[in-house]
Amino acid sequence: MIDAETGGHKWAERYDRDVLDIFELQDEIAEKIVSSLHLNLNVSSRTNRSTHSVQAYELSLMGRAKFFMFSPETNRECIELFDRAIAIDPAFSDAWAGLVFPYQSGWSFAWPGYDDGLKIAAEKAKRAVELAPTSSLAHARYGWVQTFLREPAKAIESFKRAVTIDPNNADTYVWFSEALNYAGQPERAVEAGETALRYDPVAPPNVIHHIGHAYFLMGNLQKAEEFDRRAIRMAPSFPPARIVMSAILAEAGRLDEAQQQIGDLLAIDSSYDFKRYDERYPYYNNHHRQRMAKALKLAGLK
Repeated sequence: MIDAETGGHKWAERYDRDVLDIFELQDEIAEKIVSSLHLNLNVSSRTNRSTHSVQAYELSLMGRAKFFMFSPETNRECIELFDRAIAIDPAFSDAWAGLVFPYQSGWSFAWPGYDDGLKIAAEKAKRAVELAPTSSLAHARYGWVQTFLREPAKAIESFKRAVTIDPNNADTYVWFSEALNYAGQPERAVEAGETALRYDPVAPPNVIHHIGHAYFLMGNLQKAEEFDRRAIRMAPSFPPARIVMSAILAEAGRLDEAQQQIGDLLAIDSSYDFKRYDERYPYYNNHHRQRMAKALKLAGLK
């Protein structure tokens, strides 16, 4: 580690250990870095791994990567990877929490085979919290499910709990941002999204979209389009970004472009219609809900 102001070395070490001790080694390195920087941090609270299996941990990372590819095929692969991790370690709470997204997303996007996806996602989230009551990830995932169960107050409390447990976790702020959008608090959503980007500049496309969504709800169409276009470039098959972009363009009076976004959405899923959108997007603020509905109908979503 190099001091950015002076160019001097702050810390450097070499390690030669068995890969089976990788988690212990990570904890040891974290403690030495904290000590060398003279920081007052509770390292132990951040190194609760929830599994001691390297194989299960690697499978969970692979599952997370598959989820962000946003397709029915990769969604199924995501579930299979997390299921394999749980088969190795049934008490691996992060893997249970990891299953929340693919089941909830499969339900939200109405992909075949996910009619009970939201119910299953809720069961996985509850199990994660039961296994690890002090897990930031578990509480954040539970908050995400509560958002789609249309329980915004409970969702916000779950996310607040997650932030209290680990205030530096970018992933929590990513999803808290969109939960705040649906709860009718887009100003706070922008703040949460920007916090996520500060902690993790290489964030997934979701957080870029969440910030764009928030700016749309705030009425700032220029900023909304800027962020949502970035999200679409990063994940062209991500339906929520197409939906919000079509609403942005419709409100801006650029109906041809808005209709093209709906065309792109239907190219991803030819059966997508307004009824499905209206049933599965949990806007708590009625004004926001009506604005989206009007814009999407102008864009040609039937």
